[in-house]
Amino acid sequence: MINDDMREIFNEFIVEAEENLDKLEQDLLELENDPENEDILNSAFRAMHTLKGGAGFLGLDAIVEVAHAAEDILGKLREGAIRFSSDINDAILSAIDFIRNAIKRYDEGEEVEPPRELVEKLRSLASGAAPSSSQGEEDKGLNRLLEKYGFSHLKGKPVEEVLEELILLPPDERPDELIAELDKLISAGGSPQEPEEEYKEKELEADMKMIEMAHQGGEEKGSQEGGADEEPPPEQEKKQEKKEVKKVEKKEKSGGEKVLRIDVDKIEALMNLVGELVLERNRLVRGFQKISQECISKDMDEFETILSSIDRIVGDLQLAVMKTRMQPVKRLFQKFPRVVRDLSKMLGKEVELLMEGEDVEMDKTIIEKLEEPMIHLIRNAIDHGIESAEERERLGKPRKGTVLLKAYYQGDRIFVEIADDGRGIDIDKVKLKALEKGIVSKERLDKMSKKEILFLIFHPGFSTKEDVSEVSGRGVGMDVVITTVSNFRGTIDIETEKNKGTRIIMSFPLTIGIIRSLLVSIKDRYYAIPIYSVLEIIQGEDAEIKTLSGKEVLLLREQTIPLFRLGGILGVEESHIGYIIVAQVGGQRAAFTVEELYGDEEIVIKPFGKIVGDIQGISGATITGEGKVVLILDLEGILKREVNSATII
Repeated sequence: MINDDMREIFNEFIVEAEENLDKLEQDLLELENDPENEDILNSAFRAMHTLKGGAGFLGLDAIVEVAHAAEDILGKLREGAIRFSSDINDAILSAIDFIRNAIKRYDEGEEVEPPRELVEKLRSLASGAAPSSSQGEEDKGLNRLLEKYGFSHLKGKPVEEVLEELILLPPDERPDELIAELDKLISAGGSPQEPEEEYKEKELEADMKMIEMAHQGGEEKGSQEGGADEEPPPEQEKKQEKKEVKKVEKKEKSGGEKVLRIDVDKIEALMNLVGELVLERNRLVRGFQKISQECISKDMDEFETILSSIDRIVGDLQLAVMKTRMQPVKRLFQKFPRVVRDLSKMLGKEVELLMEGEDVEMDKTIIEKLEEPMIHLIRNAIDHGIESAEERERLGKPRKGTVLLKAYYQGDRIFVEIADDGRGIDIDKVKLKALEKGIVSKERLDKMSKKEILFLIFHPGFSTKEDVSEVSGRGVGMDVVITTVSNFRGTIDIETEKNKGTRIIMSFPLTIGIIRSLLVSIKDRYYAIPIYSVLEIIQGEDAEIKTLSGKEVLLLREQTIPLFRLGGILGVEESHIGYIIVAQVGGQRAAFTVEELYGDEEIVIKPFGKIVGDIQGISGATITGEGKVVLILDLEGILKREVNSATII
């Protein structure tokens, strides 16, 4: 249980632990391809040691025990006492999984017990022996002797530590039988070697970091209570001096501290203030335009110059604040090598993960929510897309399949792609499954384009997998993808080719709070349509509208596009069709009628809050430069409601 006094230090530990765990996982996956790389081994050892030290300082015993056992393995690998193997990597990765979960449980105030089976496996691997029933028997034999002579509290500890504790006892209290058993186990596992001086220094630095954190966290409290005046022991004082020297040297080399961690709530508050500033700037610009039309004065030129400068500064401020929320997609991508490795092993396939554009930055909120959808996409790529090594050989492909993660900028949007070189999506199979599950009628299916058929895979409960496995086949997952993308005003597209592979492309706005929108009106009511979904705008008098199967469609360049009258859907009487807006909505195109069009404007999205709640088809409201309150339309939500023959408002 973390008490209030230690909460600040614990929160700092969580942040650093997550960074160390991510680094550890990355190092271990690289070691599989380059097991003799000393730099990677040293990096992994230091990360695990830092984790152990931080957890030890906070009294997180379960983490300490697992981290200590994993650290022993990494130490033996560094020394060359044991060799890297798949079993070792699996065990340490399992230790990482446990530590991650344990940190969450400690944070929630739970008691955590170390996993005995995992700890014993790690210790067995550190001793150089493969985990086996005979090794388990030796452990059981030692535990029986410990219980027999009243040393049950030493069960589960490394044999070297047990022996050290027993040797400290008076000679007449040392059980000869137990000492002999410990000698035998140590001889079988080999004696540990002393790590080199270089790593002693780095371990010392990691240990002192936690002491320094504690000192900083308790300094103010100690001065208030008058209980922080004790001098440290001479040894600790020397360590602290060495630590301070290292800190000065490091700052001189790097040019000082360049990273400042800020609470997310403070960033949100700043974003809200900038949003308000953007709205007032828009009002100021509109107000000036009106005045300049009615008043002719030489002073207006000066006002226009000042207004132009304010407009530029607000834009720069908006961009600067927006960037504080941005993080490189590497933070997202680095989670997936482990996913690909584990899935490949589980399915018996050979798969290589390639990553491009890891320096591209996205809004932190989007990155956090994209992890689960991307895991579903990667899982489908490996399970459904990538063939077995034998099948790929028969098709003339390399035995090892490829999954590519790619991020890049295009205009004012960020694109994230997941592509594989597998068998592609079988359109006929998708059609068959859609009919079997009653997702779409035969009549409707015959009129659907290839793209629309592909998008049926995102329907809840859809799966082409014949058998349910641990990986897929339950019909869940892909609907999560499209829901998450839509929630962030994103778009998604699919490209597939038989025996060539599949590519899924998602795009998102640079920022989620401020967007460019098309302002329209119906019967003097104003609405905003996010401009990223608008493909083209057609004047009503030039449009060719027909009725097919009782539904209105727009005929555009020999294609039929479903047509929806926004006035009727929104409960507003529409007098005429002034313009038709053709938009990309999910996986299809749709056309919407409006009366008037006022161009585009940068708007700030204001959610309705708990009182109004969520309204399907309306994503929020905003205030225009003229001071009008405008509803922001969610065309995808409107389309879903209209398909179900419902009225939104």
